[in-house]
Amino acid sequence: MYGGLEPLVLPIYYLPPIPIAYRNLINKISIFASLQYHTVWYTIGNEAYDTVWYEYMASKQDWLDEGCIILSEGGVLALTIDLLCQRLGLTKGSFYHHFKGFNGYKTDLLAYFEQEGTHNIIHITEQAQTPPDKLRRLLETSTSYPPNLEVAIRAWALQDADVRTVQARVDEQRVAYVQKLFIELGESTDRARLLAQLLYTVLIGSQQIQPHIDEAGMVQLFNEFQRLYGGINS
Repeated sequence: MYGGLEPLVLPIYYLPPIPIAYRNLINKISIFASLQYHTVWYTIGNEAYDTVWYEYMASKQDWLDEGCIILSEGGVLALTIDLLCQRLGLTKGSFYHHFKGFNGYKTDLLAYFEQEGTHNIIHITEQAQTPPDKLRRLLETSTSYPPNLEVAIRAWALQDADVRTVQARVDEQRVAYVQKLFIELGESTDRARLLAQLLYTVLIGSQQIQPHIDEAGMVQLFNEFQRLYGGINS
């Protein structure tokens, strides 16, 4: 072993000894194939060789997606580096390639949650042409969004100030956007705010109630809201 050091990451793929002269080619292949390689250097006679370990390098999004799944299934207590690695079949070396410890992962996971659960939904909604169509699309998208992640993030926010800050910002962004839609439908600023809060409260309440109101039940609730409000039909 070079310098008496053990490789930090256990092999998933192994290649026999390869002359060091080919290391640049190996590096190019590993980047193309999303593999991380680890080497031990030694010599036989006058030839220098590498022993190479390859590990599949999951993308940053792979780690974030799996974190969302773990949160949805078991809450924040289940969200550990060990479980993430186990679920993805990877080692901690791959995790630390993307994140600066668990706190760094938490920051990126919350940003991902905000992007996927708020900004992307707003972007999808804005593709509709008219204010009534936008509101209808928003309601349709919201009913299909998985509720367990939202519940887990809110529970986490009760224990963690950083999560609470993100959750408060997400809530305000969502309510402000729905308020904007109601203003586009002709409502005053104050009434649009009230209607936005009412609609958002229905959504959050449906996620928190036990058992959760399923997608079909949410569609019924939102249809009833549209019937009572009336302005969305214009």
